[in-house]
Amino acid sequence: MQVMSKNGTNRWALSIVLIVMVVAMLLSGQCAVFAADDSLQDGTVLTDANTNEQANSVDMTELADNSAAAQANDEKGLIISAPQSIYIQFGDSYSVDDLADKKATFDGEEISGTWQLSDETLTEIGQYQVILTFTADNSKYGKAEQFVKVNILPGAAKKLPSGEPSFTPITEAGLTLADANLTIGTIGPIDGDIAFDDPAETVVEPNIVYRWTFTPKDDNYAPLRGEIMPFVQAVEETTQPVEETTTEQPVEENTEAQPVEQSTEDQPLTETPSSDEEYQGYFDVKTDAWYYNAVKYVAQRKIMQGVSDEMFLPDYDTTRGMLMAILHRLSGQPAPTKQDIFSDVWDGFWYTDPVNWGAEQGIANGVGDDMFMPNGELTREQLVAALYRYALLNDYDVSAEQELTVYDDLDALSDWATQPMRWAVSNKIITGTSETTLAPRAGATRAQMATILQRFMEKYVK
Repeated sequence: MQVMSKNGTNRWALSIVLIVMVVAMLLSGQCAVFAADDSLQDGTVLTDANTNEQANSVDMTELADNSAAAQANDEKGLIISAPQSIYIQFGDSYSVDDLADKKATFDGEEISGTWQLSDETLTEIGQYQVILTFTADNSKYGKAEQFVKVNILPGAAKKLPSGEPSFTPITEAGLTLADANLTIGTIGPIDGDIAFDDPAETVVEPNIVYRWTFTPKDDNYAPLRGEIMPFVQAVEETTQPVEETTTEQPVEENTEAQPVEQSTEDQPLTETPSSDEEYQGYFDVKTDAWYYNAVKYVAQRKIMQGVSDEMFLPDYDTTRGMLMAILHRLSGQPAPTKQDIFSDVWDGFWYTDPVNWGAEQGIANGVGDDMFMPNGELTREQLVAALYRYALLNDYDVSAEQELTVYDDLDALSDWATQPMRWAVSNKIITGTSETTLAPRAGATRAQMATILQRFMEKYVK
């Protein structure tokens, strides 16, 4: 057996003592730090207190915390919660502070930061979707977003002026809106200012509608909006020039409200007139237009009406309330048994009974938060779904359906509209905007509405 020398024994004992001392220092919290810079990469142990503090001044702890938090953020996520909707009255402002119960948490603990809405300038009556963003004060938590609905409702105290503006008809090309000399006319009962929505220097085009706004000087009244056609050119000399559009006015501030369905002379389905002489036509619907026969068809049956006796506005967008008014007429205008079904469908408007009736029959579905948005844009898939529900209500045969795989934008079609769209395409009630495009979420113009209604009625309403 090999015997260790005395010097070797002493060195071994010294090594053990040094190891014990290092362990003791580590346990006492006065650990030596191995330098991170290149000058001390030889493994030298820093034991001087001042040197140790200098080494600690390289904020390795904060870097480690940030790294760990970033990893945790990826795994656990920054979570924000806030009310889903803001409700304000027309004329009032809103801000992110209206979402009083908003909260941001990370791993169950609330953290501080700033909140921001993507748009705080909306003023028109209606429902909008904006983005709520939270940015943490500590950048290691990052930011998070959620959608919030802004609902602008008519103020109970707001009244709507009535009347029509006056203007000078434009009779030649090259003149501007300033030459139309728009004035208040019969609008009252309060004073205010009126102007075209387009700049005064805008050159007036023939047979084009221009919007105007009357702004009351009395805060108890809402702005009044309308449209006129200053420059009218007759089509094929078959109609008389029209100086103004419909006398009906949009509801308070909503610029999307359409006057076409506000007639007080709504009639149920009637028999087709026996001759073309009974259809006088509209000067903005030419006989060679692709939608001429469709407009003639729905006008003869008084299912869809013009904005005046002479004008149809075929390129104007349709609304959700319009469709309910049309289907209500098609059913003979039965009276609904309930009111106040939707929070944004108020008594006394042209769409009130049609929407309430449609809701009772399961045709008119809301958009959430007890709202229907009668003046909101009508999409092609909403139109098809409502017609499908109307067909089911009347026990029409809806068994035919067609696969839609030929359309490239099928992913844009909502799940609730898939079955109705298969039925509509199969029966050629609706066709794509091209051979490979359905455009389910695009709007529907009045000309498109008339065309789809004609196809539907010729298929089912005998």
